[in-house]
Amino acid sequence: MSNSLRFRLPPRTLPPNNAPLVSIFNSLRFRLLLMLATVVIVTVGIAALVGSWAITSQFESFVKEGGTMSVRCFDLAVSTGTRVGQDVFIRSVNRTLLTAIIAAGGVATLLTLTFTRRILGPVSALTKAVRRLEAGDLRQRVKVESKDELGALAHAFNALADGLARTEQLRRQLVTDVAHELRTPLTNIRGYIEALQDGVADPSPIVLESIHEETMLLNRLVEDLQELALVEAGQLKLVQQSVSPREFILRAITSMQPLATDKQINLTAELPEALPPVYADRERIGQVLYNLLDNAITHTLPQGHVTVSARVSGPEVEVSVQDTGSGIAYQDLPNVFERFYRADRSRARATGGFGLGLAIVKQLVEAHGGRVWVRSTLGVGSAFLFTLPIASSAEVI
Repeated sequence: MSNSLRFRLPPRTLPPNNAPLVSIFNSLRFRLLLMLATVVIVTVGIAALVGSWAITSQFESFVKEGGTMSVRCFDLAVSTGTRVGQDVFIRSVNRTLLTAIIAAGGVATLLTLTFTRRILGPVSALTKAVRRLEAGDLRQRVKVESKDELGALAHAFNALADGLARTEQLRRQLVTDVAHELRTPLTNIRGYIEALQDGVADPSPIVLESIHEETMLLNRLVEDLQELALVEAGQLKLVQQSVSPREFILRAITSMQPLATDKQINLTAELPEALPPVYADRERIGQVLYNLLDNAITHTLPQGHVTVSARVSGPEVEVSVQDTGSGIAYQDLPNVFERFYRADRSRARATGGFGLGLAIVKQLVEAHGGRVWVRSTLGVGSAFLFTLPIASSAEVI
């Protein structure tokens, strides 16, 4: 058994994906509305001011000249009050209004281009970063310069890029770890076979037993990896039903009692009389308890204690496997649930496992809709806790 699950604390209340909250005054919708209102007000204001000033000037000139207006390059003298004089004045006013509208439209266009550039600039930068990320450059990040939807989008992009980089790092680490774990037993098997071929060793029961042991180690590693992959992909079939927690806890303790007795460890259960049934796969949860108990017994010295307890916690049943073993250092706690992780790098496979057991525990518990986390003090002991949902009345047979 191994320590190889990612550390998980009880849930905290956080905004979804840790994205910044957008207030109504910082929202993109409010900014667009404000931009539109500004452009409309400025356009109408400029048109009104220019038109008012020009028309007033023309009217004063028209009255002052007694109905005579200068048209293009020559003067058209018309008696005051005649229809022709009014038409000339109206045409002049219309030309002035058209000029004012064109000027106002030009200003509105400049304002719109300025505003849209401020809005589309971050979008353009984000688009370039996405294209580079698509090309495989996982170092791409964008600056979060606003608190509106664009800022939230930039924050989400950075979180996505961080997640992809983390996944790629884990993938590479997984390949390295698998190769490392496979190399030792394969090297041993190859050595035994070459020794048999060269006549250096005889096919004695001891040699055959060693080859069989290494083969079983390889088989266990492959099975653990396959099971972990199925659980992570959500393809592991769970036969969930209403199960009594006392039943699978006592069954797991009975199964592990010989191992605890051999190591002179006191293995006990502290269970209340009335525990509600949980909705779970009996065999898979038994595997969870087996892995946790095996881990606890492995790291507890003789005359130590391993205790399994359970209690109701809201809509869940919380199960705890606590030991008086060596404990886990604080700096290792965030990594104990990582696959292939061992807090003690010098530990042999016989005492440390492959580093997949706790990873499988975490995935199986979460597949049931539960949570798993660890509490530990170096030199005092550890407590691994997980929860399972209480079965509803419709699920109780």
